Amino acid sequence: SGVWKSHDERPLPPPPFLRRVFTDMWEGMFALLVWTVALWAITIPVMLAGTISVPMGMLVAAFTSAPGLASLLVPAANAARGGFARLGDALRGLIRLYGRSVTLALPLAILAALNWITSDIVKAFPGRAELSLVWALQVGFILVMAILHLYLYPLLALYDTPLKQTVALAAVLIGRCFWQTLALLVVGVALLAATLIHPLVWLFVPGIWCVIVTNATWRMVRRVVPSLTGIDK
Repeated sequence: SGVWKSHDERPLPPPPFLRRVFTDMWEGMFALLVWTVALWAITIPVMLAGTISVPMGMLVAAFTSAPGLASLLVPAANAARGGFARLGDALRGLIRLYGRSVTLALPLAILAALNWITSDIVKAFPGRAELSLVWALQVGFILVMAILHLYLYPLLALYDTPLKQTVALAAVLIGRCFWQTLALLVVGVALLAATLIHPLVWLFVPGIWCVIVTNATWRMVRRVVPSLTGIDK
């Protein structure tokens, strides 16, 4: 009869991607910068272990840097869903996601450490073709796992999913969103290259990456697996 009712309300469409990214960066600047400083403090044991042995540094990173990055993604994920990036959310995320983030990072860290050792062996025995083949296979597996990690931690931060579901969803996103995945890889490489400009750029790169990847992952999941929006945290 022309009278407005609550069920007539329709949700507003999400804002354009770039506008959302810049808005989240601006509004969440304090939380992202402060926790990035904390992340680099968490990374100090990695650098110390790396001076002793590079493979050891890789393994230590799975227990320190990986959970730290996962926790930095939590406030960025809250902002991506239309909420606020709060510093306390990062600390709570570190506690909540620690076990799962280490479990996801450890296989990649172990494989990277083995690849480093294999590389030294290949250099010592350059004529052994089978050693070079093993090294190449390891590199292939590392690349696949690294691409999978594009989505693993953002999914944990966005949806707090169990491990198996997280890995399965990451694989689905890679398969269904090839061009978006390729674009994220290009952005990641560009951000790493930007750190060569000045050491202080490292203060901004982790937060920028977290905002971009959580917004991208959230939009991809809404399109590819819309039923998952029902478990938003």
